[in-house]
Amino acid sequence: MNETLSLIGALTVGLLGGVHCVGMFGGIVGALTIALPGDTLTRRLPLLFGYNAGRLFSYTLACAL
Repeated sequence: MNETLSLIGALTVGLLGGVHCVGMFGGIVGALTIALPGDTLTRRLPLLFGYNAGRLFSYTLACAL
């Protein structure tokens, strides 16, 4: 029972944290995405992939340190 409550608590905190990030950074990322060069998704996709890969790498590095 206690493990189930811990799992539900962790899931709730994760979902609320995700909503916070979308609200705080969604506009910035949206504006940067619109400003990317290229008129199709296939031209923008490598830039978006690089952005997200760099973001995940920096979070992983920060946690490792």
